[in-house]
Amino acid sequence: YNLSDLSQAAGNTAAKIDETTLATQLSILSSPLLIEETLKEVYKREDISEGEIKDFYKNVMIVPVNKSLVLTIVFKSESAEEAAQIANVHAQNFIDYRMNARKEQIEVINKWLNEQVAKLKEDSQVKGQAVQEFRGKTGILLGPDAQNLIYEQISELTKQLVPVETQKIVLQSKVDAFNADSAQST
Repeated sequence: YNLSDLSQAAGNTAAKIDETTLATQLSILSSPLLIEETLKEVYKREDISEGEIKDFYKNVMIVPVNKSLVLTIVFKSESAEEAAQIANVHAQNFIDYRMNARKEQIEVINKWLNEQVAKLKEDSQVKGQAVQEFRGKTGILLGPDAQNLIYEQISELTKQLVPVETQKIVLQSKVDAFNADSAQST
């Protein structure tokens, strides 16, 4: 069974060969716990002896393919079918193990991100409250949005300006009328 997607299952996306990743993959594939899981699945029983695990070690060969992160798992057995089954089950258990480990990492990262978002929301609320308090102390008004506030202020000033302009025109006409009467009387 050729693990052509091993590097992807192991979470490595780099094109160059990473010796640490390769050593980690080989270590996991050779771990007694993964071997025990494989044997439990193949033999369909829970009680696996140390002797069976040692026999597995003697009969398995895990080899990198052409200086890559791809590994081939070969298992020696009298039955070619049994050898293929054991190699395939072991490879699938490795992929499942790596996917579960990745899922756990993602859960940890999601938890941390959610905590950070909650902190940022709380910080934003505190700062928003501080801005509101500052506006209240300084008398800064805020409309539904800043642009509407400007239009509201312009509109209010225009409303106040109209009566003043009207009164100015009335007073100017009285001054003009007075000046015209004064000019005629002299």
